[in-house]
Amino acid sequence: MKPFKAWMIGSVIIIIPYGIRIIYDFPASYMWLGVPAMAAFITACLASKHKIALGMSMAVVKTVLSIIVLFFCMIFNIGDNIGVGGVLILATIDFIMISIVCMIASFFADFLTNRNKNYNE
Repeated sequence: MKPFKAWMIGSVIIIIPYGIRIIYDFPASYMWLGVPAMAAFITACLASKHKIALGMSMAVVKTVLSIIVLFFCMIFNIGDNIGVGGVLILATIDFIMISIVCMIASFFADFLTNRNKNYNE
């Protein structure tokens, strides 16, 4: 599959739970690590090349969505008002943690897909 199409599928895997969470307002504890890891794994498995880079880019997509949601909450006074500095600190910590998780998922997917190629040669 072409890299852009694989990246789009991974992005949709991250965006859909965010939309469902906003509509139905349920706790988002599973979304913190589970959804980006699953998106990175699926993206890396589907991509024909640049598997690890595309899988790790899911951390950027998740961080951008987190920043949008945090600014939305800050503007409309939903929850505690942490300010712009608090949003940037949370986004930095989120990006570091999700990057590690996406890196592990991408390496695992790359290992599984390359392992199958070696047996067929």
